[in-house]
Order: sequence, then C-alpha cells, then structure tokens
Amino acid sequence: MLCLGALLAGLCGCADWPRAAAPRLLGQISRPIMPLDRPGQSVNEADYYLVVQIRLGVVELPAGTISNSEEIWSYLDEEAIAANRWAGLDRNGLRAGVGRPDVWPDLERILKQMAGREVDYRTLATIPGQPATIVLKDQQGEQQIFTFYTDRTLSGSIYPPGDNILTLSCSINPDDPTLIHVAVVPQIRGTAARVGVLGNPTGPALAPVKDIYSFEPLAFRAPVPAKGLLVVGPGQRCQDPYSLGHQFLTLQREGVRYETVLVMIPEVFAAPRRPL
Repeated sequence: MLCLGALLAGLCGCADWPRAAAPRLLGQISRPIMPLDRPGQSVNEADYYLVVQIRLGVVELPAGTISNSEEIWSYLDEEAIAANRWAGLDRNGLRAGVGRPDVWPDLERILKQMAGREVDYRTLATIPGQPATIVLKDQQGEQQIFTFYTDRTLSGSIYPPGDNILTLSCSINPDDPTLIHVAVVPQIRGTAARVGVLGNPTGPALAPVKDIYSFEPLAFRAPVPAKGLLVVGPGQRCQDPYSLGHQFLTLQREGVRYETVLVMIPEVFAAPRRPL
C-alpha cells in the first residue's frame, strides 16, 4: 500500500525512450489493488480512483528484422484496429496489433532471441481519459515528413525541432475493467516554448507552452484485454526516409540502422481516494 502514496501524488504518465531514467510514478505492484481482484467486480467511484498501469517494453533490432518479417505479427490481431486506420498506418510505415495475454510468453521469447538480450521495461500510469506520453526520440532537428491519408492523397511538411512522441489515452467501463480501450496518436512536441494561458484551480495563469503537432490521420484506437498487449512497430514502408515510421521508429547508431518495436501491457487498478 505504500506504493499508493507515490501513485496518487502524480498521475500523469510519461515514459522516455531511450533514456535510462527510472519511472517516477509507480513502485512494483504484483497484484491488482482491492477491490478489483475479480473480473466484473465494480467499484464505488466515490471511494476509489480507477488507474491504468501500463508495462511498457521496448526492443531495438537491426533494420528489416521487424518491418520485413511476419513472425512477430502472426501472433497479433491487426484487424482489432479499424480497417481504414490499419491501411493508413501501413502506408506511413507503421504497424499495430493486439495480442491476448497467453501469447506474450512466446512473443517475448522470440523478441529476446532476435535482440540477443532481455526486453527493457518501464512502467507508467494514467487515470482513464488523461493522456500519457511516450518519448520515442528526443531533441530532434527539423524533420520533413510526408503523410498518406485514407483517401490516398499525400501531403508533406517540415516540422520544427522537437521530441517525437506517442500520446496514449485509455478508457474503461468501471463495471467491467477487463477490456481497456487504448487510443494512440503520434505527435511532435516542439522544443521552443512560448508564453500561453493555462487554467489551474486558482484561475488562469501565464506559463511556458510547447507547440504540439498531431498526426491525426495516423491516430488509432484498439480494444486491449487486461494483461493483453498492444504492439506498435515499423511497417515495410518505414524504409522511406520521409515516412513517419522512419522518423519515429528507426534510429542510426555507429552507422548501423535499427528499428524499434513497443509492447504495451495494460492493467486496471483501484486506488483509494481517501488518505492512507
């Protein structure tokens, strides 16, 4: 229960890749906090917060290992994402799929064999409806990215320096938290800050604000069973240097290009509202 104090002190999930800083939100929780021990068990919203904890794994592999292979994707249901969104991701060098809880041991074993090392994990948490941010590549210079739309049109823009991020938002049914709907949108968060007006409990206030550039045509939503997994990785078209998949999920280290695949394993917890 000591973990709850740190959890309730700041539920604003954020995980940085490839930084090695330890996650700040949660300690290790090995089981759901009461009263969500049984599927279908509801909670009294006046007494508890519902919290989504996401175990986040990242694997870097030589270019082509993921984008040109079906071994990983054969374990996943890509049709869980709407067909028009799935096609849009593919045209922009991205892939995403949902897996049942029982497929993860086999999938983790394959990823470990491909990478030759253990999967690197982080933990983040968010209140349903509140955004959580995953930083894929930080402090990038200007980027030229072309985006394919679902109507097969194409447009390109030059984006200012910033961080390449995925922003997540989770929603659940409080009476049946066994299915978690995860919405994902790729974004660029500008480095330069400007003065803006932000709302807070004491009223509007001036504060530094960074511009956010969202790739809404590539936003998608997927239903993920609790302890199941959502995998986001590069598609075949990530080899196009102007694709979003290339800019977000590939990197070059000592002349060798790598691809990054993300594994998100969500679970729902109930945290008491009243002080411990």
